[in-house]
Amino acid sequence: MPKRRTAWHKLEVAWRDTALLCSEFQRPLLACGAAMLTAGAVYDLMSGMAGHPVGLVHATYHVLSLTFLQASLDWPDQWYLQCFYFVMPLIGIATLAQGVADFGSLLFNRRNRGKEWEMAVASTLKDHVILVGLGHLGFRVVKHLEELRQDVVVIELNPEADLMDAVKALDIPVLEGDATREQVLNAAGVPVARCIMLCTQNDSLNLQ
Repeated sequence: MPKRRTAWHKLEVAWRDTALLCSEFQRPLLACGAAMLTAGAVYDLMSGMAGHPVGLVHATYHVLSLTFLQASLDWPDQWYLQCFYFVMPLIGIATLAQGVADFGSLLFNRRNRGKEWEMAVASTLKDHVILVGLGHLGFRVVKHLEELRQDVVVIELNPEADLMDAVKALDIPVLEGDATREQVLNAAGVPVARCIMLCTQNDSLNLQ
């Protein structure tokens, strides 16, 4: 029977979540990378003009250091390199403000991402049970499946806060959405699920 909470599973969840996060912040990350490489190339060129070329890799590292006000090279004598030392932190801060800072914050506070984190957890499960409906009946079923060590993904359109928190405390993902939508079912892993259990009083949903 499937088991959750293994070290490998946690690593897989983190990897899936990071991939989703990188996809969400693709444009600012690419812009930041391009800005750092361009600035590194400019500094390498300017240092070569001063007779002290440092190479593109070292120049790019130096640019990153300057962005956080931590110079990795000594204070230069040339006025144009001195100007670069003052201008680069401003460019770096402006680049970070375009979304990279938010990326870093969400990367190290994964569970605060809510929906995206739940989707990342659900995407790692196979041969699991998809339970639709998180009322009092659904919660009892979830508890029973947990005791059987069966992996579960819960779908609920309007979950109650207390029940949702209790289920999340069990490391069971809860997807907020309409279970009649194909996108929500795919996010819950229908193609690789063992079965779908309906614990809702919505007769039209049960028929579908």
